[in-house]
Amino acid sequence: MIVGDHYDELAVVAALDAGADDVVSQPWTVAELLSRVRAVLRRLEREGRSGTDAAEALSVDDDRHSVRWGGVVVTTTGREHEVLLALIAHRGRVVTHEELMRSIWGPEWSGSPMVLSAAVTRLRSRLAAAGAPDVIENVRGVGFRLSVGHTRGTSARDTGSIEGWNVP
Repeated sequence: MIVGDHYDELAVVAALDAGADDVVSQPWTVAELLSRVRAVLRRLEREGRSGTDAAEALSVDDDRHSVRWGGVVVTTTGREHEVLLALIAHRGRVVTHEELMRSIWGPEWSGSPMVLSAAVTRLRSRLAAAGAPDVIENVRGVGFRLSVGHTRGTSARDTGSIEGWNVP
């Protein structure tokens, strides 16, 4: 849910398309805002997700090539960063090995497909060193899924997020 000053129609559409549950723009009343928050919480409960998931600590800034878990900086290589961005863009859904290989290494890649598994292993290790639980799920024989409930990103291009907005 995004709450703020005056948003034009394009900003509201972009936020909703990026995954925001609701956009509340001024003028609004406290009663209306509380009602909208309760509606989002009901939806989250029905979906079996918790708005207080520990994974809310994952923050990615594509423009600065920065990843943080909580307040801890997680250093990633270019490919690891791209894998994380791809998983965030599809958070909660499985991204196949083929999709990741094609989008990150390119359709002309002739090397070993094991580079993807190696990148995911290193990414998991780096996140774990920062105190993160294993948020990258391996869906055997298919691909990977980011099990993060909430992430923050600052690039709409790759993360589907909009600067400063927490998009579940």
